[in-house]
Amino acid sequence: MRNKNDLKKYALEYLKTYLSINSFVGCPIGCTYCFLSPLGISPSEPVRVIGEPELVKDLKSSKYFVPHQTILSLNNRTDPFLPGLVKESTFKILELLNKEGFRNPTTITTKLYLSKEDIEKLNSLINLNIFIIVTYSGLPKEIEPVDHDLQIKTMKNIHKYGKKIHLFHQFRPIIQDYNDSMNTIKKVLSEVYKYADCTIFAGLRLSEFINERFMEKQINLKMQLSPEHKYIPEQFVKNILSLCSEKFPNYPIFRHTSCALSWISRLPDFNAHWTKNQCENCLNRVDCLNKIEVPSEAHVSELLKKLNLSNEFNINKGEIEIRGELTQEDRSFLRHNLRFPVKSEKLKKTPSEQIMTK
Repeated sequence: MRNKNDLKKYALEYLKTYLSINSFVGCPIGCTYCFLSPLGISPSEPVRVIGEPELVKDLKSSKYFVPHQTILSLNNRTDPFLPGLVKESTFKILELLNKEGFRNPTTITTKLYLSKEDIEKLNSLINLNIFIIVTYSGLPKEIEPVDHDLQIKTMKNIHKYGKKIHLFHQFRPIIQDYNDSMNTIKKVLSEVYKYADCTIFAGLRLSEFINERFMEKQINLKMQLSPEHKYIPEQFVKNILSLCSEKFPNYPIFRHTSCALSWISRLPDFNAHWTKNQCENCLNRVDCLNKIEVPSEAHVSELLKKLNLSNEFNINKGEIEIRGELTQEDRSFLRHNLRFPVKSEKLKKTPSEQIMTK
């Protein structure tokens, strides 16, 4: 485990889908596939890297933060509901954000248990727009050592007591031969569709580091290394889409978290996934295609100025081309606030991506 000062760079990091804010770094659960493991923070006991008031202060002063608009992800460099200090800290941050009057969409992703009392605390946060994303993917305990029954119970509790909470089910990572069969898909969806607003499914980013973790457990994955992108078996995609069409025709299912979040708001996907031609079964497809607006030069210039950038750019019908280099964080900010594809000649990765994509 690295020292606190080294870990503090993960306290505030603009990722692809949201602005990640973290008071603690490190997760002891020990999932073999964990994307945090190349960073040296999983499996590991969580370390406090910043106090809650300071974190919120840094968030408010961040050039990437737009009150009531920027999508936040809370304590996703650990599990935000780890019993004890991490869980207490998660609620403290939420209370501080709520006290500021912020209405920002705030996502909290967990594999752990939420009680009725926990959910009532979340209900009391009248300003924040809270999304609980429960990961439940039917993987065996040798790969994901968590209690699936408690995950289902958490979803039941949120459905029953969560008066103002959106509940998303996350079916990830899909790993060939372990949770990609039609039987597993049926089992998972049959349990979650009664409680969740939707399901998001995704594959596995397999770096050399994570592949070695599987090999240590004598698990030989039937897939190529894919540290840059999440690999998902094509047959799984066909199976889950056909099953939903047949058995759960009114249940929303998405390939990307940004698609699900945009669907709730009835707006085009802020990550512009419509460019990937994967939208044939997406319930947000019509809004994405009919509500796309090509940004004005003035709007793009205004946002670049906010980022202290002077890059030249060109707008066409399909994307905004930025000359020179952007950081991934700058690109995420531009893409999310313009809701339009943004590309640059060069791209500088975030601190975590520099490590995870090796």
